[in-house]
Amino acid sequence: MNFRLDKITKEILDSTAVSWYASADSLGIPEIDSEKIIAWADNHINYENIANSAAYGIFDEKNPTEAVAIVDVVYSEVVPKHGWLKVLNISLSPVYCASEVERDLDKFYTVIDIYVESVIGAINLTDNHKAKVLKIFGRNESLFRLLVILKERLSALVDSKITAKIEGRWLVISTN
Repeated sequence: MNFRLDKITKEILDSTAVSWYASADSLGIPEIDSEKIIAWADNHINYENIANSAAYGIFDEKNPTEAVAIVDVVYSEVVPKHGWLKVLNISLSPVYCASEVERDLDKFYTVIDIYVESVIGAINLTDNHKAKVLKIFGRNESLFRLLVILKERLSALVDSKITAKIEGRWLVISTN
């Protein structure tokens, strides 16, 4: 599958909500988690100033009308005109819940591809936000393990214009 990171419109968020709630229901997962993510995203789709936080979607190019993941991106200005972009959270569609991913190796690799696109997409945002460093936080043990794998995959996929390393629970990617 080919994925891309992009802005979320209100219409896309509504379509995403319908899909996520239906997936949660069919998998027997409480909808409350999806509801919280969608509500948060609804308040963070203003892209004029992402000083606080902005919601970006990861879209399967075959279905660009709903997000397979919602990414929390924050720009922190370290020194004037230069800063860090931080990916604080990547919320996956219920289709990619832990129990499904553990059972299905194809879904596991799809989740890695979603994370890779979230990183590559965020790297592409660094031009817009004058950031030379992208940080992704390993919020829990599963995500942290995935970031370690992601670091290795990024090293294999991308040219020498970036460096990736693990610092504590952060995957830190620097552009040269």
